[in-house]
Amino acid sequence: MNFPYPKVASNLVSGLPSRAKDIVFRRFGLAQGNPETLEAIGHAHHITRERVRQIVEGALEQIRKEIEGDRAAAAQQVFQYFSDVLAKAGHMKREDLLLEMLGAKHVPNPAIFLLVIGDEFFDHRETQDFYSFWSLKKEVVEKASYLHESLLSFFKEKAKPLQAEEVEALSQDVLRGRSLFAFLEASKHIMRSHDG
Repeated sequence: MNFPYPKVASNLVSGLPSRAKDIVFRRFGLAQGNPETLEAIGHAHHITRERVRQIVEGALEQIRKEIEGDRAAAAQQVFQYFSDVLAKAGHMKREDLLLEMLGAKHVPNPAIFLLVIGDEFFDHRETQDFYSFWSLKKEVVEKASYLHESLLSFFKEKAKPLQAEEVEALSQDVLRGRSLFAFLEASKHIMRSHDG
């Protein structure tokens, strides 16, 4: 199912005051394609980056309140679709792969904006161990970090690959099935080989 993500995002931002609207468009790259830094936006508006951050946070809160009303039925449909896709993917998915699944590969910024607006989605930015990913359950991610460290230690000690079933057995009920493998595809250190 394809949604007009740019149109849905623009409609949500349309009720903001003009300066807040411009700042949100720039921050999330909704118009020109590349998100701008707080500093760049602040320079353009002659305000501090902290003030830009405050304006963005206030605008997002205002949009979230409006979504609860009937005015944003299209956004609610998009959020339900995002939830369904993430649930089927194991409640978490690496950002680039999620955008592809959502049909937003060529318009990523509006889709990411909508994920940020949705209260049920948790954003996990890129770190030295993980690529950026999104999840439906915050507690799964907290448990999974421990699992990641355990698996890394195991692989370093054994110095050999394992079959998918063996990795799943090592997870000790922390994560199972799709959740485990969705989590592992976000890892920068553990990968699935061509033969599993």
